[in-house]
This record gives sequence, structure tokens and C-alpha cells, in this order.
Amino acid sequence: MKLIFYNIIVATAILSMVSCTDWETAEAEIFDKSMTEVVKSEEYYENLRAYKKSDHSIAFGWYSEWEEGSADTGNTLSAVPDSMDMISLWNNSRNLSPKKKADLEFVQKVKGTKVLQCTFVQYIGKGVTPAEYDTDEATRNAYWGWNPNPADKKENLPAIEKYAKAFADTIKAYGYDGLDIDFEPNVDGVSGPLDEDPVYVAMLFKEFSKYFGPKSGSGLIFCVDGEIERIPEGTETYFDYFIQQAYMNHSSNGLRSRFETSYRSIGRGMSKAEFAKKYIITENLESAIDCLNGGYKWENFPLDVKPSLVGYADLDLGEGLRKGGFGAYRFSNERANNPKFKWMRKAIQEQNPSPGYQTID
Repeated sequence: MKLIFYNIIVATAILSMVSCTDWETAEAEIFDKSMTEVVKSEEYYENLRAYKKSDHSIAFGWYSEWEEGSADTGNTLSAVPDSMDMISLWNNSRNLSPKKKADLEFVQKVKGTKVLQCTFVQYIGKGVTPAEYDTDEATRNAYWGWNPNPADKKENLPAIEKYAKAFADTIKAYGYDGLDIDFEPNVDGVSGPLDEDPVYVAMLFKEFSKYFGPKSGSGLIFCVDGEIERIPEGTETYFDYFIQQAYMNHSSNGLRSRFETSYRSIGRGMSKAEFAKKYIITENLESAIDCLNGGYKWENFPLDVKPSLVGYADLDLGEGLRKGGFGAYRFSNERANNPKFKWMRKAIQEQNPSPGYQTID
């Protein structure tokens, strides 16, 4: 396997780790040091992969502007903190160059990071229609066999089946680890005949579930984010994770209330503990300056001590529940921080503290 090398100044103790505990301690020691990426010992990576297979709350984020890297490697996946568990690609996920293919392979196979492709599903063919058939709505509908005005909506099932298989083939071709549906029928600003119709949404999610998620047997991850409370009844069992966009909700009580609302809406047939483990709560870091600050003011803490990203990571749902994890939209903006990704590293430690790490109370 081709490994991607970068320049770094870092304590040599990192290279002599011998256990998962040692690895976790190292992450706490280096999160605030100036670093990009370094090829460490195979023993280190074995421990890292073992950690990511363990039962723990995960670190997640939507990654944008993935590039090949140059003198500054901060825009590569390999520069993302080692201990991030799952990345959803917001853009630049197609037509990969050899360098980007190697970058993807490195984070997946060496670091054990899961990399998903993210998509809206407002209309049939969104994200996978060949360019020559994506010139206008009528041409696109004809390619997929979609009838805009069927006598019975079941007439469009073959088009939905074709669409789901095309996405599965695309994910397989690129070697991604799963699919993340950005489900925003009421707020995405696009009038969509597919995602705004609960009958079609139920059909679509069922077809996707044959290729992704716990019912597929494929090992590929299936997530839904956005307006998760609006997914049709009966589809909740298809997903590995429900990713809540609880943006700018900057108190523990507010986030707990949001969790309770989500559980009442889509936790059907699941215990609260089961649902909690599928629930990832995320902050919005699209604003570059807010991303560099680690988000927004969190409760009564000074911004430079415990910003909202750290607060989300530190969130205790109560009742002995363990949340699925925390994350952020466009956390990759923090690649420009000094040191790079310093708040994401801090947040990961707050959620899963290493031995000896002092959390912020």
C-alpha cells in the first residue's frame, strides 16, 4: 500500500506505542501541538484500528474541499485527526485522481476511518445521473423511467430500484464505506417530487436498505441527517445512525430536549438506550471564523475554554445513556487553525478522555 508522507515535528514517544491505552494517551498529549500528519509505526496503527472497532461514541464530520495536497497537506483526508471515526464527503467525492485514491485508501485501511458519500435525494437520479441525461428534467426522468404523474405511485418503483442500485454501484466503485442521506424536504430550498413525498421516500429508503445499513448484510453504513424526525414510519430500522443537525443549540438542556424529541418521533420499536447509540449530534462550523473558534459560546464557559463543539462532544444525555457520537458540518474549515484541527482534537478527548486527561467541568 502506498503511504502518504508528510513533514512534522512531534515527540518521538508516539512511535513506540504498544497498546490501545498508550495510543489514547498519545492523542491527549499531542492534540494541541502543531502537527499535520506523519506515518507512524504499524503497531500504532493497529491500536488505532482496534480503538475504532471498540464500542464507543464516535467522532463524525462533514468534510468539504477535499484536495490532493501540495506543500500544505491540510486539505487531505490524511490530515484529519487520527481518532476521527467517520467522515461524510460533502463535495469533491467523484473523479478521484491517483493521489486522492491513495489518500482515501490510507485513511480507510491504515487509520480505520470510515468515509461516506453524502447526497440529497430531492428527485430521481440526484447524484448519479450520467451527464448526457442530466440536461433537463424530462431527459433525466426518461433515463430513469420516472413518471411525474402516475396513476399509481408504485409505477415508479422500477425507477427507484434503478436509482438505488446506481448509488450502490457508485459507492462500490469508489470504495466508500457507505451512504449519508441529507434529508431536508422542507428546508433545502429545492422543490423535490421524491423527498417531499413520504410514499416515495419510504420506497427509496427501503431500496437503499438492500445495499446499505443493518438490514443489507453488506457492512456498508447507512445514515440519515437533516430533518430526521420526518423520515416515514417504518424506515427507522434501516439506518445505522441518525445524525441530528442541532445547530447553534448551545446548552446541555437544549440538546437533551432535542434528543427526547427525536426519540419520540423516530425511536419506534427501540429502547431509549438503543436509539441513543444511533444518535449523533452535530454543530454547524460552516462559518470559517466560528470554526476556528471551535464554534460558539457554550453555556457559561469562555469561548477559548469550552466552545460549542467541545460542549456537544461532552454532552451527557443522562439516564446512563451513551450517545452515538458528536460531529460538525464542514469541520474541515478547521484545517486552517493553528494548530490544525485543535478544537476537534480537544472535543474528541472530551467525549472519550484518555487516561489522565482532565475534562472541562
